[in-house]
Amino acid sequence: MPTSYAYDTGGEQARQRLGSLESWLDPGTTRHLDSLGVGPGWRCLEVGGGGGSVAAWLSERVGPDGYVLATDIDPHFLATLKLPNVEARKHDILNDELPEGTFDLVHARAVLEHLPARQEALRRLVTTLTPGGWLLVEDADFVSFVPGSGDDDADGALFRKCCAAIQAARGARGAAADYGRQLYGAFLAQGLVDVGAEGRVAVAQGGSALARIPHLTAEQLQQAMLSAELVSDQELQRYFALLNDPGFTWLMPIMIAVWGRRPRA
Repeated sequence: MPTSYAYDTGGEQARQRLGSLESWLDPGTTRHLDSLGVGPGWRCLEVGGGGGSVAAWLSERVGPDGYVLATDIDPHFLATLKLPNVEARKHDILNDELPEGTFDLVHARAVLEHLPARQEALRRLVTTLTPGGWLLVEDADFVSFVPGSGDDDADGALFRKCCAAIQAARGARGAAADYGRQLYGAFLAQGLVDVGAEGRVAVAQGGSALARIPHLTAEQLQQAMLSAELVSDQELQRYFALLNDPGFTWLMPIMIAVWGRRPRA
């Protein structure tokens, strides 16, 4: 089964989007990794490593006696890390093999939500863990992606329409807008123990650094939305204007992090 992904992975637009995502999400991710005790000598798997910021953090934390395998369907940016304890590998989680029972930590962020066979992907991640090893998965839930204005506000209504169009375009490629809320139950179904979870949501202002994420997302999905007549070009241009308007605010999608351990016996 081929892996589906809605966005470009190798161009300048992709680099900008990944950089914006790292600035937004890395503080929460590294806090969770730190709380799981990642330390010297750990063997770690970073799935969907993107721009490589988390792999670089893991590299420093595990030290020269540790090892980080960073994978992506397009490892273009990972290959630039040039860190002695990091291996960058082109890899499709649904089709390519990974070593079983090998890693003390496995992390994936904004990966499973894009995969139609996300439960199979999660199962595969669990098999790579050592007994007692930790899995940390972070995926978005778009239930919070709403404008700060009232429901009867024209700009707010347009924002909601464009958000729905974006989710429809993503959904046509197999992405799930509500996978974040499903993660906790999915971990329990895999037999993981010591399972915990946290949701993080940010409020964004038009023209801010955070606003670059939905802007770049809509740019990459623009043709798909227009071709499917989910939104008009005029509506989409107005949406872009709102994202650049300092007087307009909205909630970002909730990034839900779930962690759990593979039982020791």
